[in-house]
Amino acid sequence: MRPCIFLVLGILGCDDPLAPATDPPHRSEAPLPRWAGATGDIAGRVIWAGPPIAPTVVETYRPAPGARADRVARAAPNLPIIDPASGGLAGAIVSLRGVTATARDWDHPPASIELHDAEPMIRQGATPPRSVGLVQRGDPVQIVSRQNIFHAVRARGAAFWTFTLPDPDRPLVRRLDQPGIVELSSAAGYYWMHAYLLVSEHPYCAVTDSMGRFALPRVPPGDYELAVWLSAWHVVRRERDPESTAVTRIVFGPHHEWRQPVSVVANSATDATITVPR
Repeated sequence: MRPCIFLVLGILGCDDPLAPATDPPHRSEAPLPRWAGATGDIAGRVIWAGPPIAPTVVETYRPAPGARADRVARAAPNLPIIDPASGGLAGAIVSLRGVTATARDWDHPPASIELHDAEPMIRQGATPPRSVGLVQRGDPVQIVSRQNIFHAVRARGAAFWTFTLPDPDRPLVRRLDQPGIVELSSAAGYYWMHAYLLVSEHPYCAVTDSMGRFALPRVPPGDYELAVWLSAWHVVRRERDPESTAVTRIVFGPHHEWRQPVSVVANSATDATITVPR
């Protein structure tokens, strides 16, 4: 009788292996040229003009050891956060299109992915956890579980991988080399966990604050396109476990993006208030 050989493979995604935390940033293409002349600033707000959207809590089940499920209450994912007094839209990603040179280095704090089924996934700087973040193309991102339960995270869009994190506080590191939006979700059945990272080649991007405000300083003069990105919140499909019939994954409709032209003049400030939807 021939001996049986079993191979146990960890889920490490479909592209490069994990990069150790000590690896320097790596970029597959040369950085943008440096602009040494005078610059201008862009500042503005994103104003929500659609119907009011009230925060919603869903009563759901969280998978638990021993084929159990714990009943929990969680915030419905991706709902727009709107300041009731000003109409400012918080947590929208604002980015500049058509950038061919940069006058400043990347100055956004490092972003990390922290898995906790009752909190948003993205940590960036001193801000509270949120569902969106900014990463420079080629930079490493730390991924870590913050709970003593089984977690796994799935990336789609500008990245394609899945990692399991069975133990808390044991981080992995992954580089993000492709520009665009990386969609993050739970691969452990916690279907309400969703987050998004913009991977950008230049620093002219921002996440709106609680009042919908953003700023893009030190932009080379020229004509650009200003894009506002907001995750979709309308669920178009629910996938269920065939045995328990519990929802394990939800699929949203197309994400939202609004664009408008903007011109930057040297030594001047440009107001770029954007009203959405329009």
